Amino acid sequence: MKKLLQLEWLKIYNYKLARIFILLYCLFLFGLILLGTQKFKLGTLEVDLVGQGIFDYPQLWNFTTYFTALIKIFLAFIIITTVVNEFQNRTFKQNIIDGLSRKEFLLSKILTIVILSALSTMLVFVFSLIFGMKYNTATDATYRFAEVGFIVAYFVKLVAFFMLCLFFSVIIRKSAFTFVLLFVWWFAEGIMSGVERAVTHNFTVEDTDNTHRLITSFLPLQSMSNSIPAPIGRLTVIKAITASGGEVVQRIPWEYVATSAVYAVLFGLLSYLLIKKKDW
Repeated sequence: MKKLLQLEWLKIYNYKLARIFILLYCLFLFGLILLGTQKFKLGTLEVDLVGQGIFDYPQLWNFTTYFTALIKIFLAFIIITTVVNEFQNRTFKQNIIDGLSRKEFLLSKILTIVILSALSTMLVFVFSLIFGMKYNTATDATYRFAEVGFIVAYFVKLVAFFMLCLFFSVIIRKSAFTFVLLFVWWFAEGIMSGVERAVTHNFTVEDTDNTHRLITSFLPLQSMSNSIPAPIGRLTVIKAITASGGEVVQRIPWEYVATSAVYAVLFGLLSYLLIKKKDW
């Protein structure tokens, strides 16, 4: 396993674009969280995000994981391009000739996905703790970490999405077309969800009570998205408008997290079957 990780690290390190995108990801990750500390104006309206409660416990975990997950495309680029380069540069075939099995080849990619996801999760966790302690006075550990499960959901969401990218990369073997397929897949899921809503006359925005759950909510990208619900309703101004009062408790949707984990395993198995049976 150590040899596989060293091999993958060398490939990423020697790939200039991968280094650039890792740097961009870290900058955007820190920048997004730092943006939440700023005050800015929208016309005549002054917006103070700290005052809106984005760093308040326990909802802090919901806010940071939701918004930082939006920039996962930077890491997805690394996954897609490194896998595609293996086939386009014929390094995959050379690795097989040199004694690396197809199973080990795929395992090296999966390990890379897990490590990148774990590092990203660790960064989000640390940044959340730092900014939470700076802008929050809560001292009760149980209260502060009541929704830390969103960190777990974040990790699973990243792994599942990157495994989907891996699967598409193995199928297409061209970076641009893989991104196109991702967009088409996302668009198709949106169409299917819209059709289901029209047929069932269900136009209610799904929330935590699961009363209006759709079958299409368990499609791959939908499941990943639903793993971390949008926290907009937890902003102070929104709670004031909706008269929801003080604390808005957000249930962590473990059913979607579990579904995303199942998809991650499924995409890994499908990728292995393709690599094992196809003559590259």
